[in-house]
Amino acid sequence: MHKFRVALYWSLCFIIGFCSSCSERHDAKTEITPIDEQVIGLSIDMELKKAWRADSTAKILEPEDYPQAYQYMRQIEQAVVNSPYLNESLTSIQIIDDTNGEKTAFVAPGGYIYIYKDLLNTLSSESQFVGLLSCLMACSESKKPTDKLVSRFSINYMLDLAIGGKLDNIELVHNELCEVPYDSLWVNTYDEKSIGTLCHSGYDIQDYSDLFSLHPNLTWMELFPRKRTYATTLFNIKDATTCSGDLANINAYQSMLATLPQ
Repeated sequence: MHKFRVALYWSLCFIIGFCSSCSERHDAKTEITPIDEQVIGLSIDMELKKAWRADSTAKILEPEDYPQAYQYMRQIEQAVVNSPYLNESLTSIQIIDDTNGEKTAFVAPGGYIYIYKDLLNTLSSESQFVGLLSCLMACSESKKPTDKLVSRFSINYMLDLAIGGKLDNIELVHNELCEVPYDSLWVNTYDEKSIGTLCHSGYDIQDYSDLFSLHPNLTWMELFPRKRTYATTLFNIKDATTCSGDLANINAYQSMLATLPQ
């Protein structure tokens, strides 16, 4: 996976360099392609890391420093991809260590998913993590993070980024992706895929419901708003035929958490 990411990085760098030399730029272009999204996502990722290094309040926990945690998450990601409900297979999951104790997660274009360590610490089991991750992957697959940025900054601005334009407003971009809530109708579609994944894989849907009943005010839940009765809705989904799983995998998840900074 790491070698693949390195190859993707240099491929995108080549694309940026090549496109930047094009004379016609994007005059006749009105749509953002998957390749465009990857270039935009890489640009956002690089600027986020630069900003976090500058103010020292947040940093990425690098995969090479925490191999067990990232290996665990990649295995869960692959299991989610193998379910009938999601096929987003080019995600880049990164853990953020934030000194402000943020308990959230957000998605950037191109399959970039950022999960804050303190949100991971709030979860108690693998079933809850699968519910969270499948929701984020469904959001990434929907391309709504890109749509949010287009609505906020215009299609031409985004197309400029796709051909190597300078991203000089990373704070505004981060705010749009991390703090401006998604439409609850779209969140409902993400949750449908998340619920389907949990039930299909034999996880305990009632354990996932505990996350919403015990921690109803997480910042992540403000970004992905649901009805106040959502915990009850999840709890009542469990039945003997379509969603009977009891798998929580608490020990496996807690063992992963133990490898992260405390």
